[in-house]
Amino acid sequence: MKHQNKITIWLRLFDRYNTWKRESEVIGTPQEYSLIYEDCWCHDTNKRPSIQYDVVHLNKIVIIEEFDGRR
Repeated sequence: MKHQNKITIWLRLFDRYNTWKRESEVIGTPQEYSLIYEDCWCHDTNKRPSIQYDVVHLNKIVIIEEFDGRR
């Protein structure tokens, strides 16, 4: 990746962080995943889930998807 492209990407990321913009939900994303990342974006850091909480819930989603044949 060219140096200028890296700078552009970092500036865009900084702008998103600085203005609290969040990525839009990708069409087809399971609601369970969306809820997890929305919780992680909470402006109140005390209300954000821990990484351990996220890992446990992501593993549950994967197990359910495998069981249901969605994966």
